Amino acid sequence: MKHSFAVNIDHVTKKFHSSFFKKPSCVLNNFSWNIEKGQIAALLGPNGSGKSTLLKILLGFLAPTEGSAQLFGISCSNLKSHKFVGFLPENPTFPSFINARDALTFYGKISNVPSLSSKIEELLVLVALHEKADDLIATYSQGMRQRLGLAQALIHDPKLLILDEPTTGLDPVGLDFFSKLLLELKNSGKTILLTSHLLTHIEKTCDQIAIIEHGSLIYTGALDQIKSKQPPSVLEALYLKSLKQY
Repeated sequence: MKHSFAVNIDHVTKKFHSSFFKKPSCVLNNFSWNIEKGQIAALLGPNGSGKSTLLKILLGFLAPTEGSAQLFGISCSNLKSHKFVGFLPENPTFPSFINARDALTFYGKISNVPSLSSKIEELLVLVALHEKADDLIATYSQGMRQRLGLAQALIHDPKLLILDEPTTGLDPVGLDFFSKLLLELKNSGKTILLTSHLLTHIEKTCDQIAIIEHGSLIYTGALDQIKSKQPPSVLEALYLKSLKQY
């Protein structure tokens, strides 16, 4: 049953018309993929492969030309599906003249979050910003802004997190913290879909992967099955091999 999945992408094609006289460009081509509830899944592919377009369809920013996409059994074009999702863009931006607590208060009020003050304090501890919560965001490092962005994505307690290149600009310490945090969120029942070019990070945190190239799904599989058949750190070799064969 489709509703048994957190994410159900069924033969999605997306075409864009640049002009009346030109043939429309196909950015996604008959793409199908399912993500089970409680999994961490990674969408991999080179720049320009269609990853961002697929995320925009899941977030309801774009409608597919053909096919359908659902979140927990509800069409992504239905506004009701939006309440299930928290989104972290690659480079989250916040006003530099406020602090983290003020930023989360603003987003929490927009989302009508009950018991907002206690929720904010809970999230600040979760993302390790409680000691810097009153500092201006202008003083934050890239890693701190990423963690604040994650807290913002979690403010309304979504069932699904969509994270677009969440490890961009993180140093090894920040990357380790973020990896452990994702696993903690998974253990709390969250489903997570992320994109990333850091394949070692994917190997440590994800349950399954999908590789996309030129808008088409060229590989999908569970990480534990891949690791059982191949030596450690095989994901990079598999990724490059899949792209070369396509």
